[in-house]
Amino acid sequence: MSIVICGSEFEAARDAWAKAFQRTREVVSAVNEVGEKIESKGDVVYSGNGRKSPTASNNYFVEDKYFKSQMAKWEDLKHGSFVKVGEIGSEHPLHAVGMPTGVLRFDVDKLKRNMSDHGDYLTVDLLKAIPEIIANPIAISEYSAENTVSVFGDIFVGKSPMMVGVTISKDRAGNNISKVRTYNTRRDVGNLINDETVLYLDKNKKRTLNWFQACGIQVPLGGTKFGFIRSISYIFAKINRKLLIELPYHKKKKLCRSPMLKKPTKRPKRPLQLLLLTIEYRKTHLLSTVTLELNNLLIL
Repeated sequence: MSIVICGSEFEAARDAWAKAFQRTREVVSAVNEVGEKIESKGDVVYSGNGRKSPTASNNYFVEDKYFKSQMAKWEDLKHGSFVKVGEIGSEHPLHAVGMPTGVLRFDVDKLKRNMSDHGDYLTVDLLKAIPEIIANPIAISEYSAENTVSVFGDIFVGKSPMMVGVTISKDRAGNNISKVRTYNTRRDVGNLINDETVLYLDKNKKRTLNWFQACGIQVPLGGTKFGFIRSISYIFAKINRKLLIELPYHKKKKLCRSPMLKKPTKRPKRPLQLLLLTIEYRKTHLLSTVTLELNNLLIL
């Protein structure tokens, strides 16, 4: 059975089809225009494979839209300020290994110190590559400095990879934030990424193996583990650990130093006789303490 449309009905159908086609073209054009604006003016969003994508999830890494322009005029940046590199999402490997989500900062003073110390090779173009390394890390390892990790990517100077040192710090409100601690090449990369320090290796085995081959070093753990391996360790020096029970992290940090150091900053004077409990932490950095009875003997 066939249906024949003729006369006014055919003209009406043709006009409706033409209008629908024109409307479709307008919608497609509008979508493309929005995409171009996001790509050129908005934040650069990286997907899980490290590639730029204006439609990718913000849960991975979002480069700040002003970062590259600020790096171009780094000499004019104000003392005591900071530059926003981007935002670390909940799905990023840095968060998996223990770094807080949210803004990743680069203090201007440290940025200028890096340029002063490594000005023989550190260029503006290399500074602009920091978000790329963060967005698409090949290896993340635990650094010797307290609560700091080393991030490596595809950026090399000669045969030496660039390393972004990221550390946990505090903002004015006392919240944990991530900061760029240092940025430089590492010829001793083999000492920084090994079985004891490795936290993360890119899941793309071919890419990871090629990178380690280019560096001339062995893949940690015999190349048997890729992706997330472990979190950064928060280990304090061996002092009377009863003092650390139930204390917030920033107060624990005041009582002891990095495990890399031999002596803690504070010890009880007579640890075998007295148990000192911290009850108040004041701005003057004084600790109010209370003496408890030990073994039913009150020691004054």
